[in-house]
Amino acid sequence: MDKAGYKTTEFWLTLLTQAVGVLTLTGVIKPDDANAYLQGGSQVIGGLMTVIPQIAYAFSRGKAKAKVDTVAKAFLIFLLPAFLLVAPAPAGAQVGQWLPANQATMEWDAVTKDADGNLIPAAEIQYKTVYVNEADTAKAAPVTLGVTTGTSQVFTFQGEGRFILGVQAERVVNVAPSGSPPSLVVVSQSAISWSDNPSVCQDQKTFGISRYAAPAAAAGLRFKTQ
Repeated sequence: MDKAGYKTTEFWLTLLTQAVGVLTLTGVIKPDDANAYLQGGSQVIGGLMTVIPQIAYAFSRGKAKAKVDTVAKAFLIFLLPAFLLVAPAPAGAQVGQWLPANQATMEWDAVTKDADGNLIPAAEIQYKTVYVNEADTAKAAPVTLGVTTGTSQVFTFQGEGRFILGVQAERVVNVAPSGSPPSLVVVSQSAISWSDNPSVCQDQKTFGISRYAAPAAAAGLRFKTQ
């Protein structure tokens, strides 16, 4: 006899996938973090589906079996949403190389297509450059450096620290009436491409900038007599 749907691993994995999808669409989970939540949730479900039957079997000779089965159902029903809501955000990608510099120039490939693969005129693309301190693991407070129509940018930084660089493609259109000076408006934006994300870095080599002022030179040099 087949197991009830809620007793199968497939049921809970499907529910997990749907829950992560909803939370991603609503902005609770960032798209880049969705896979980490799916992997973590799958491990939790796999462990529970292995342990719970063993617990139920241990009590199978008495009336406790029904109670354990009820508790197990409640445990699964409440644990999964709780995991998705309170689990810490997955750690960011690792930076492969920290480059010491007060200024740094980053280059990137020109964006020529939209998300559906259709060609976009070069005149409709510009790039916003940003950076974050390494301590901002969620990249919640990026510093906007500027906007350029080229494919490179010189980065200068506020203060000291280690910084991750980013660039965001923006699509602009001219909304000015014919014969009037151009008036460009941003109509859509891509996700930010960060220098710690191997999928957007050349040869998957991630990098960041380490900016610390050098210490003052030693002074008062003297010979010490015995």
